[in-house]
Parts: sequence; C-alpha cells; structure tokens
Amino acid sequence: STRKIMAADNRNVVSFRHFETPFADETLNYGTESEVGGKGLTNLERDFENPFFSSYDTYASKDGASQLRSEQFVDVLAELHDQEFSNSLQNLASELEQHILPKLSHEAGDSDQYFRNVQDRAVAYLAPLENHIATSMDRISSYMSNPTPGVSLESYLDELQAESTNLTPIQEQFLGGLISKVKSVASKVKDVAMKFSPIQIALNRIKGLVRPLLNRVLNSLIGRLPERLQPIAQSLSKKFLQKETNGDIYSEGNEVLATADFDGIQREFDMLIANFAFDDHEGENLLSAYEYEGGPDLAEASQNVPTLDEARYQFVQRLKAGETAEPVVEQFVPAVMGALKIGVKLVGRQRVVNFLSGLLAKLINKWVPKDSARPLATSIVDLGMKSINLETNEQGQEDLGYEALASTLEEVITSVGTDPEVNRIDASTDAAAFELLTELALPAFNKAAANNFPGNWLKVGLQATKESDVWVLLPRGKKKKMYKKYTRIFQVSLTPQVRDSVKTFGGTTLGQYLKDTRTIKDGETVQGRIHLYEAISGTLLSQIASQEKVPGLGTTASNASSQFHPLTVHAATALLGEPKLGIDGQNATVGNAARIKIGQRFYYLELNGAGVRRPRNGSANGSREKGSRLPRTNDVHATINFSKSEVTLAYYFSEVSASRMVERLNGNDWMGVAAELRSNLSSFLNPLLHGNISSKVKIVHESMPELYLENLPETEEFLGSATKGLLENVVKKLTSKFSDSGYDTIKQFFKSRSEEFKTALAKPEDGVTLKLKWKGITGMSQIKTLINMVRGQFSLSDLKFPTIQSITTPELGVVPGKSFN
Repeated sequence: STRKIMAADNRNVVSFRHFETPFADETLNYGTESEVGGKGLTNLERDFENPFFSSYDTYASKDGASQLRSEQFVDVLAELHDQEFSNSLQNLASELEQHILPKLSHEAGDSDQYFRNVQDRAVAYLAPLENHIATSMDRISSYMSNPTPGVSLESYLDELQAESTNLTPIQEQFLGGLISKVKSVASKVKDVAMKFSPIQIALNRIKGLVRPLLNRVLNSLIGRLPERLQPIAQSLSKKFLQKETNGDIYSEGNEVLATADFDGIQREFDMLIANFAFDDHEGENLLSAYEYEGGPDLAEASQNVPTLDEARYQFVQRLKAGETAEPVVEQFVPAVMGALKIGVKLVGRQRVVNFLSGLLAKLINKWVPKDSARPLATSIVDLGMKSINLETNEQGQEDLGYEALASTLEEVITSVGTDPEVNRIDASTDAAAFELLTELALPAFNKAAANNFPGNWLKVGLQATKESDVWVLLPRGKKKKMYKKYTRIFQVSLTPQVRDSVKTFGGTTLGQYLKDTRTIKDGETVQGRIHLYEAISGTLLSQIASQEKVPGLGTTASNASSQFHPLTVHAATALLGEPKLGIDGQNATVGNAARIKIGQRFYYLELNGAGVRRPRNGSANGSREKGSRLPRTNDVHATINFSKSEVTLAYYFSEVSASRMVERLNGNDWMGVAAELRSNLSSFLNPLLHGNISSKVKIVHESMPELYLENLPETEEFLGSATKGLLENVVKKLTSKFSDSGYDTIKQFFKSRSEEFKTALAKPEDGVTLKLKWKGITGMSQIKTLINMVRGQFSLSDLKFPTIQSITTPELGVVPGKSFN
C-alpha cells in the first residue's frame, strides 16, 4: 500500500515518487495532496565553518624571510601539540559534568538561570586549578628572571611538574600539560636563531588564557559553543602562514561530532601561545588575547540556542498533552538543526523547514495518539526490562514511544542536513528542491525507523537484526539524555582468530589490546557478554562508563572509558553475526575516541575470568592519574619535519611486550629476542603505522598547520578531496622507507645496548618507547616543495615524486613509558 506525497509552494503543485513506509501494519493515509511548503523563502544563509585551514595564498609569493618565519612558527606549533593535552580537556569536561550537572535541576523554562548556575559552580570547582596555574606561571617567570645556579630550566620544570598538589588527578593532568607546553616553547625559543620576545610575555598571558580555555570546555559540554570558535587562529594563521581558517568546531566532513573537537580547542590555544613566544609586536599580541578572553561566556552563549535535550523534552511533552503532530514537528525540526549545527544553510529558509516538517509529521502521525504510542512504549519496555533495567512503571506511559519518534526524526534531520546533495538546493527551483529533499528524507526515515522501532513493528527485510530489539535513550528518568543502549546483550565466544581480525581505536587489533590490558593466555578462547551503545549529541565515553551498572563500569576513571571499542560493520559481523548493527564512516575504524560522531556505535566487553592488568605502580604515566588508567597497548608514531629535514619514528612497547623481550634478553635468547622484535615491528607496529598514516604521522611543514592529514578538510579550493589522498601517498612512501631501515637499527640496539632497555622498563612508567631520529636527510627539500605545490595553485601534471637515495643510520633513544613528543 503506497501513497503519493504532494507538496505545494504558492500555486505550484509538485508530485513526488511513491513511498512505502517501513512499518508492518501500514495504514498511513496522506490523502491526495499535502501542502507542506508555501511559507516563502528567506535569504538567510550561514556557511559551515571548521577549525582547519582551507584557504591558501600562493606559496611562491613568499620571500625568504617570510618562509623562514612560517617554518619556525609551525615548528613551534608542532612542538606544542600533544594528544594527551586534548585528552585532558575531554577529561575535564567529563569531570565537570560529574561534579556539577547532577546537582542542578534543568526544568523547562529556566534555561538562562540554569546556565548561570552551571557557570557559577564551574568557576568555584575550577578555582583551585586556576590558582595553582597562576602560581606555577609566576614561579616559572621568577626563575627565568633569576635562574638558580646549576639548575637548568628543563630540570626546574620537571621538578615543578612532579610536585604533588591537592588537585584532582584530572586537574593534575591538565596542569602537567600546561607546564609541558611552557617547556616546549622555552626549548624552541632557544633553538631559533632570530629575535623573539621574552617568554615571560607568554607566561603572563597564559594565566589570562586559562579561564576562557576552561570556559570553552564547559560550553562544549552543554552544547553552547559560539558559532565561530577560532577567530584567533584565523587571524594568526593569516599573519604567520598567509593562510585563512574556516570552520565549525562540531562538523567534520559531512558528519557531526557528538561533542566539541577538543583537539581543535587545543590548536587554537597553541596558536596563541606560539604567537606570544614568537612575535615581538606585543600590542597586536594583547589584542589577540583580549579577543580570546572576551569570547562569549556561558550565559551569553546560551541565549536563543535551544539544547537538543530541551527540544526533545518539549516534543515528548506536547505530544503527551494531545497536540497534533504538525505544529510539534514544525518546532522540532529547526531546533534539532540549530542544536546540532547541521544543515546550517537550511536554517532560516522557511520553505525548507516547512516542507521537512510537513513531510515528517505525516510519516509519524499514526503513532502520535496515545492509543498508538502506549503500545509502542510497552513493546520497548518488554525488550529492555532485563538488559537495561527499564522500570515496570514505564509500561503504562507513552514516553518511550514518543522518544522513539523523536530519535527517528533526529536521525532523519541529521542525515538530510549532512548529505552533500543538500547543497544543490541553493541552485534549484522550489519544485526541484522539494523533490530532492523528499528523495533524501524518505530513505533516511526507513533507516531511522529500523534503529528506533522494535523489529516486529517493521516490514520484513527492513529489520536491522534477527531479533526485535531496539536502541533506547539513557539515562531514564532524567531530562538530559547522554547515550543510547541496545536492548539486547550478546553472549560471545572470542577466539584468538576473531580477536585479531577486529580493530579498535588507534588502529590496533582487539587481540593486541586484550593481550596488553587483560589477563588472557595466548591461544585462549574467552567467553563473555557484549553491551552495545550509540552516541547522541553530547555523548562522552566517560558518561557511558559512569552511568552503566555493568561489571567494570560505573566509574568516571579512564580505566573504564578506555574499554569501549568502535562497533564497525566488520566488528558487528565478526563478534555478533549482525552486520547491520555496525556503523562505518569517516575514521570509524581507527578514529580517536575523543572525537566520536553522532550515531557512532561502541561495544563493551564483559569477559568471564579475564582480569584487568594493572600498571606496576598503579599509573601508566608516572606520577599523574594514579590508579585511573589501564596499561597502554603497543603503539607507533612518526614525525616528518620538513623544515629540519628530519624524520622521527617512536615505537611504544607495552609492559607485556617489553617484559617478554627482557625475559629473552636475561636468558641470552637472541633468537627469541629477534622473533619478538619481528612480531612487534614487522608484523604489527609498522603495518599499524602504514595503515593509519592520517592519524599517526605528524607533519611539520609551513603548508600543513593542521599537523595531521586527518585534520585536512575533504574539500580543498584547488584539488578537492584528491589532495588528502595524494599527500597520504607521499607520506606513506616516506614512512615505509624509514620504518624498513629502522628495523635493523633496533635489532642492533638490543645486541649492544640492551641494558638501557632493561633500565627503562624498571622505571615506574608503564612500558618503554624507542625513538629513532634521522637528521639531514637529502631529498626532503624536494618533497617539501611538492607539498607546497599540492596545497597551492599548480597542476597535477607538474608533480613528480622525489626520491630519497640513501638513508643514514639514525640516532636511537630510550624513554620510559609512552612518549611521542
């Protein structure tokens, strides 16, 4: 049974293709015509913005001094950037939420007062951290004015970083990251042979920058970021690099981040610090700092921007009160678009909002009456009684039914708003625009309904799984929803072969992760249960970990949140036998756990008899975060510095892997050592590097202030998406050449300098890092020019890949713990 959907705009009637609903009992009646447009079109348009550089001036126009200046500025930025600092920002957001938001009520109609209360409590909670930072910066500045004889600046900073405080472990991690940035700037300023302003300028300004930095973290937590997060990065990149930046902190390609891009927030902060340490125009520096400090505070940022929680709550309450679907959906559609910052070009274009609202209202109209919503809710409760502890008192309520409708519409709106095809609307007639939106919305509705309605309510073939389970918003009984959970918990048997075939965050295999973090014997098949989760707007993995009453969870510590893994299509197939439960997408397999997307899915393993390994001193990172982190797993990172013609490869050996090698060394089992090396390097770490070039290779180049290829926008002004692929090919060839050469150097190291490795492993830090550095590499300047060409205004036909004729023996250093900076 199908119906023809009609739309009218003014006096023009547009007929669309037939649409068959996804539901088994389809009695939806659209009638012969439905006028869902017709309220006119405004010219209000807003372009997407992201925190990355996408507009470039011609590189060839730079003179020698400008080029040197750009090279040195990017070198400072690369030294400042540290993934651990981005993680500390995310951890702060999670800690703020756990200590502040649960203590405040957020009822309808009190939004402004609610956000003022949040800000007041956040300021009080973070006051000890800000005071300690100010004291530390003053002490560093005093030392630099009057150095202690015989104590280097680096030693002084190391001692300061190791001092115990009364701060929380997360706050200590953040403080340590700030001191590390000071250390990086100080070392770079000493090395650069040109006139710089004193570093005290940067130190004094950092004290003023901390509050707005923390305010950005708090704003990101509750979805209140200003529309343009990086005006400072934009002006400074133009100043030093002759480039401009455009972007929205929430958008990444055509997908939407569940929370802020904490790495982007760090890059903006680093840009300011580098500016103060690098340039001698103090007046201009202060102006940039005042701009940053003067950004909207929490209360200002909250004005006229509804949260998705508010919009969803109002949607449910209005339908419960008996309102018809059309006006409720008409208010919900623009609220979702605005809250998620998707489809920005559509916001304010009333004809589009009206059309989508009318179409979606027709699609859900059958389940709006209580006699339909209540059975739907009861069906969901029946599925979730045991798995997610849904309360029996929800059986008589229709809330879960209306929430299923809201979730369905959210997914459709997100899908339509982020589809590249939607940009064609600008050049389309009204009739063509409506037809295009319908073509995008109806398939998206089928998919969204399959996610949010029990399978027995859907037509055969549209169900995502063999069983009639569904995704439910959690936590229950609270206005603020943090994530979704699947109502079925899977029993699983994990063989070594299955574990080694599935990848988790960072590109490592699930098998390697479990080997390093759990007490599982080689070759052992492990039984357990798998819990499934899905990210919504605002989801942090630490939120799921704290809310779930599952063995191993129920805590905010990172040793809990680090046990989630991406549920890709391959993982869902290999582990569950249910491929449609998996989600693939940009970086879905090897992405950063701190940059999850709305709709991305995860799983948590509840394993029988597999204990959690603990670092020997309760910490994986020295004196910071004691007791809050699992042991780390084997990892690799590379830095290609084109300014210095240097390449660095850093191999991290986990505590398990390093201990096995030391056992072989102590027994003079050189064949065993060679076998372990080959297994770790040739069979795992080098393939891990080559397969994840975009996230594991830092590029220091004046045309690459983004530092990592994963940060490049998909659309470049010149070459489009081909730019990223071409650059990735260049970088992959380089890293392959040097990683092949590094194997022989490491093997020789274990023959002649094995005691250094043993000594490093005996330190409190977890595991050992080996760093190989090649200096003065011939041929790097040609590759550097090639990258300028790729990101400039040249023809692909001009590109010829230069070759590195010979590679000298690298320097090799040993560092306790994991150290990639």
